[in-house]
Amino acid sequence: MGPGHGPQELPPALRQGRRLDPDHDRPQERIYDKPKTPYARLHDTGILEEATRARLEAEHDKLKPARITQDINQIQRQLIEQAKNRNHSTRPAA
Repeated sequence: MGPGHGPQELPPALRQGRRLDPDHDRPQERIYDKPKTPYARLHDTGILEEATRARLEAEHDKLKPARITQDINQIQRQLIEQAKNRNHSTRPAA
């Protein structure tokens, strides 16, 4: 960058993620929440009506991440096989 374009003159979206602690003129320590799913974050707010909470909880309990991954992998293999078969059947004879 040219002169006069230090980090503080950049628009906020382009600045590095470090902020200075206004009381100590040094970078602030960032404190992050523990990772949570969107469902867990919503559940933890306590704003859901009981019927909605129960419905979402029942739906969440039915989810099986390993099974979903297996299903996705199987579908991907089928798509790859279909693409191979399509290429072989549409390829002109030599």
